[in-house]
Amino acid sequence: MKTKSKYKLILFSVMLILIIQNLIVHVTKFGRIPSVNLNPKVTCQVIHNHHQKNYTMTDIPLGKRGDTFIYRVPIPKNAQRVALCFTQKHSLVKIAIGKHLIQGKNLTLKYPHHIIGNQLFTIPLLPSDAGKTITIYAHHVEKDRSSHFTYFRLMNVTRARLYPLIGNSLVTLIFVFTLMGSISIMGTSVVGAIISKREMISTFLLGLLVFIASLWQLAEKRILYIFFQNYAFCAQIEYYAFYIGVVLLFLYLSTLHQKGKMYIIDIITAVFFALFIIGLHFLAILTGHVIVDYEQLIYCVAGSLFLILLIVAASERRKTKQKHFYSNVLIISTILIITHVALEMTDCVLPGRIHYANIEGINLSSIALMIFFIAVTIGNTEKFLDLVMAQVEKKQLEHFAYIDSLTGIPNRQFCEKLMKKLTQDYAIVFLDVDYLKKANDRYGHEMGDRLLKVMAHIISESVDRTYGFCGRWGGDEFIMAFYHEKDMSDALAKMIEMIDTYNQKQLFPFTLSLSYGIAKGKEGITPEQARAQADANMYIFKQQHHRAR
Repeated sequence: MKTKSKYKLILFSVMLILIIQNLIVHVTKFGRIPSVNLNPKVTCQVIHNHHQKNYTMTDIPLGKRGDTFIYRVPIPKNAQRVALCFTQKHSLVKIAIGKHLIQGKNLTLKYPHHIIGNQLFTIPLLPSDAGKTITIYAHHVEKDRSSHFTYFRLMNVTRARLYPLIGNSLVTLIFVFTLMGSISIMGTSVVGAIISKREMISTFLLGLLVFIASLWQLAEKRILYIFFQNYAFCAQIEYYAFYIGVVLLFLYLSTLHQKGKMYIIDIITAVFFALFIIGLHFLAILTGHVIVDYEQLIYCVAGSLFLILLIVAASERRKTKQKHFYSNVLIISTILIITHVALEMTDCVLPGRIHYANIEGINLSSIALMIFFIAVTIGNTEKFLDLVMAQVEKKQLEHFAYIDSLTGIPNRQFCEKLMKKLTQDYAIVFLDVDYLKKANDRYGHEMGDRLLKVMAHIISESVDRTYGFCGRWGGDEFIMAFYHEKDMSDALAKMIEMIDTYNQKQLFPFTLSLSYGIAKGKEGITPEQARAQADANMYIFKQQHHRAR
């Protein structure tokens, strides 16, 4: 497939996927879960260094470690069988109605079995809670300069766990699609390795990279919370999937280069980032912090490595067309991701005022990963089909190497190969076509070739491949072999019957006949010796019946 055609296919595929997914969302109402947005009436009091200030939900400042955010959420008077749903980042959270504490959660890794990062809250409300104000205390304990722009929703209590789907329906469909596709990529790489007997580490790493990237996006959007009730597990996937994904990306690039300076750079970069994360973990333990405290540093380092990725991809332009295609795809995807990160950082500085990075639930990172996934799928499919075609061509070559070109049945080489596998109780029949020389001399070689083809067809149809094999030994000689002696008589009877049928139809200007000799497998003789004995017996048969060659 030409490079330009690949680009057109990627563009068409992205547009088609987005159209189909929009149709699915529109028809099935997927992600359109009835909810009541409470944010316009929510107020927030921020306590920073013992100073207090009130804000609305649209102008809440970035939080620092040690700040306390006190949200006051009024519940409508007509609220029945509903749950209060929201998310909160990096905080110790307490929820109260008046002076009555109804829930509290610890969200740090400083304590075993608790969560880092985001937490999804679904608080079932009693009928008596209608018309009251719920107070939420969020004490910020992880990271500086973290946005707490939280959406408070009232949802039906039975569907509250679907809260993450709000605004993320298309993202969910996209990355469930890429998640399943990545599994197929890894599967085809394994199958391809088995078929071709070669390593396909590059393709497998690509599939694993797409799998991890999809998990990262699903976790970052808290979609995984819908499927897993273990929030600690879901929250940690968001971070560790990102860390592992960066390492996998550079390992994959190393498989593209295979050798040279760029290969060494890729390996060093992957090892560096892995050791960097491990080192931060140990530093966090020693200082009493958590890995999330270094999140901004990690993103800065990863961003620098992505810039290296751009340089690596640009260097691929000087190489083969296929790598030129992949380098362009990597450049486009990386630029989209960097742009998205930049816009998100702007959104952190000016919370609630910048929304360019998210358009109807689809962000630039999602589109970048989708483009990358489609490119990977195209390349993987081409590679897999090439392997399959190579194996088909190999099998065809092997097939023709063992097939007699004139008659279309197995040749001597094939028969000798199978004869070596014969054991005791076998039988070999060696055959000779009568009157071949006479047919050639009187009627021409075309008639002789026709005679050989018909006899080959009769012999081939007489032998059941389950019980034996047959082939052309050379010239006017053929061979039949049976794994068990008892199966020989039926085959010979069928052969004689078919010859009689052809003679009755008078398709040839002479009578068709075969001379044959039989030898049975015995202890102490090899299959080749048995074949030689069958050949000798065939000549005796000819002499007894006074047939000329």
